[in-house]
Amino acid sequence: MSSGQRSVANNTNGMREVYRGSKAAHNTFMRSFAARHGDDPRAMVLMSPGCVRTNLGGPGGRLTIEDSVPNLVDVLMSVQGVAGLQYLGYLERTAPW
Repeated sequence: MSSGQRSVANNTNGMREVYRGSKAAHNTFMRSFAARHGDDPRAMVLMSPGCVRTNLGGPGGRLTIEDSVPNLVDVLMSVQGVAGLQYLGYLERTAPW
């Protein structure tokens, strides 16, 4: 699971440095892993669940868990059999790195 806050280019207001850094590192790890295993036929997916109302996301999140999770499952099901790494949002849109 990734996050929209992992983007280095989109980080214009700072805050949550440890969280942002851990997600950026996670995405970098997956890109390196996928590059090393370029001939692997499996789908590899990094996903952003959206801004979800949780203890981490806070009460201002636009989505409930019940809004986000079914969409995440649908996205995962839609990429079965698609080889390579993709970074997708909870609505199956390709998310910018």
